[in-house]
Amino acid sequence: MSITATFYNFSKKKNSTKLPENGTSYDIVIKEPSNILGPTIMLDRGNPVNLNYCYIPSFNRYYFIKDWTSDHGMWIASCTEDVLASWRESILNSTQYVLRSAVGHDTYIPNGDYIATKDVDVTSTELLDSLHSWPFSDNITYVMAISNNDNPGSKVNGVQYLFLTKQQINKVFNQLLNDNNTFGWGQTEADYGLTGSISRSIVNPLQYVAQCYTLPVALSEIGNNRLVNVSNIRVGFWPLGSIGEDVKAFVPNYPGNPVISKNFTLSLEQHPLSDTHGRWLNGYPYTNYRLYAGPFGSVDFNVDDILNRFAADGTAYTVYLNVKVDMFGKASLIVSTSSNGRGVVLAKRYADVAVPFSITQTKNGILSWGQSLIGTAASIMSGNIIGGVMSSNNLISGLDNAFPKPEVKGQTESLMCSYEPWTFETTHRAIATQHTIVAERAQITANLTGSPLCEVIRLGDLTGFTVCDNHIWLDIPAYSTEYDSIYSYLTNGFFIE
Repeated sequence: MSITATFYNFSKKKNSTKLPENGTSYDIVIKEPSNILGPTIMLDRGNPVNLNYCYIPSFNRYYFIKDWTSDHGMWIASCTEDVLASWRESILNSTQYVLRSAVGHDTYIPNGDYIATKDVDVTSTELLDSLHSWPFSDNITYVMAISNNDNPGSKVNGVQYLFLTKQQINKVFNQLLNDNNTFGWGQTEADYGLTGSISRSIVNPLQYVAQCYTLPVALSEIGNNRLVNVSNIRVGFWPLGSIGEDVKAFVPNYPGNPVISKNFTLSLEQHPLSDTHGRWLNGYPYTNYRLYAGPFGSVDFNVDDILNRFAADGTAYTVYLNVKVDMFGKASLIVSTSSNGRGVVLAKRYADVAVPFSITQTKNGILSWGQSLIGTAASIMSGNIIGGVMSSNNLISGLDNAFPKPEVKGQTESLMCSYEPWTFETTHRAIATQHTIVAERAQITANLTGSPLCEVIRLGDLTGFTVCDNHIWLDIPAYSTEYDSIYSYLTNGFFIE
């Protein structure tokens, strides 16, 4: 059967929809027996070595020429159909669920094509010197919880909490242990030899001291709206007398009233490849953010919930730290997206920054000094959230062996942790890229594997490498073998050109 075919010297990828241009038409003979999808054709002309592609209008299909064979002056070509070119218009007009695309890109979907390496970039910056500063003897508030019959308005649960400086606490002890202080005993008792030292052995005023501890803040830093002046201290029923200056007593004028409230900011540096490869690189485990925060220990926080807030130009994102300490030394740390701590909470930790101290006494069995304060109330379970990524070449991702750093809990009953400097550490894990990084993302992915898209879209609106979901919807009058071949190309990846 003699028909016409158009021949081309054509360069294209086998899995491409690209069509040829400027061909030359020749009369051909279809060698019998033959078929539509893989015809054998005969051409009566000179050496066709440069012709590698053809279109047969009678079959309305494009073909790759596998080889030419010379036979008694005739050239015989074995052909195989190019289904992506033959059905190009129907394919591009179809709407599919596209998993990967060279031009469409959801920057929040992790790209498993990139293998994480053991190369990490760690930066550490000092956030603040500490929760408070040296020398600690001058920057500590001494708290004494005393039972007495003083003004009930300055009491918490019936106990008066006195806030004292170093000088004041020394004067209080001097009064309590001074033999000349009769604690209200009159002349009659003195005539019977009931001196101050003897009176303390009968009724020791120290037994009315319910609790003693220190807070890591200077008394001058505590707001006056939280304190009231106490001119004369009473220990139990006995007046201690003036110590030369007014003493401050805590007044709970509203619940949760902190004695310390501080705010700081953190700059979250983005992954250096997030602008070109996707913002998913700013999340765990490719980017880790860890705060070393004195009494709160080490605080890791995951930013996956706020990745959409990171700027596309790679600039840093600011989060806020809010630290509060109440009158009992119970401290809270909140890392959030809002300066008032009411935004998206990335981390919340509790610690105890109060340090109890004991007071000696002259009478046994009356007092039990030193309350064991509550330790850290919150802990983290760290783990490799994403896990390792295994490539088709069995290259083990660096994530497989990326064990999380052990968390350190805040310590209690020591001043040292409150004076430790706070530091913020950012770790960026490198990825083994499959190409040289260039400025435009379209150039990066156009001839490679594309980037995650996961969107229902018309294929004709895309260009470059594309991968569709395996639920292909394509209504075309094709043979079964053709449909199977098109399905394989679309689900395994093809180039729209």
